[in-house]
Amino acid sequence: MMFTVPLYFQITDSVSSTKAGAHLLPAVVGNAISQLISGEFIGRTGKYKVLITFGTTCTSICYVLMLFRWKSHTNFWESLYIIPGGFGTGIAASALFIAITACVEPSFVAIASSTMYLSTSIGALVGLASSSAVLQTIVHRGLQTVVGSDFPNREEFIRRCLQDIEFLQQLHGPIKDKIIDVYVLGFRGAYIMSLSLSTAGTLLGLFMRERPLV
Repeated sequence: MMFTVPLYFQITDSVSSTKAGAHLLPAVVGNAISQLISGEFIGRTGKYKVLITFGTTCTSICYVLMLFRWKSHTNFWESLYIIPGGFGTGIAASALFIAITACVEPSFVAIASSTMYLSTSIGALVGLASSSAVLQTIVHRGLQTVVGSDFPNREEFIRRCLQDIEFLQQLHGPIKDKIIDVYVLGFRGAYIMSLSLSTAGTLLGLFMRERPLV
């Protein structure tokens, strides 16, 4: 999400990177609030499994909304669809930390926590690279179709469309609309991949054994 959302608005609305990045603010706020709610819920009930499945489900809902509603020129209210993503990620992360501490001996809590954060960082890196690879692959194939073989400097034009956002923003007319449509298709591919992973997280959470908190 941190990669695709700003890039989506840069391409579809031709906005600056600053304005595009601002669209992440609702998700960040939702993430912060959800962690407070998660901590309060666990403190009162001692339950964390339900939060993990609920959090990953919220994230899946976010990707479903983006998949079917973000078709370029997204309005303000539609841009808020990322809130469930940030909210769900915050809840799941907090609950997962509690789950880990509940499953290991007290002497291993520090090691387990460090391993969790390391895994989170590695997962974020792999996810970013995978999303980028899916997006680039779909867009490259789409551009090969949209940009005709008789187009002047075709290969250079395709290369710049893939690598230079400012160049893409300066285009006009039907060709720009076609390229934006290709990118939207690429974003949908990235959303599908993310949705698959979040759904897998929900299914794994259902089979998690919850242990009482000491």
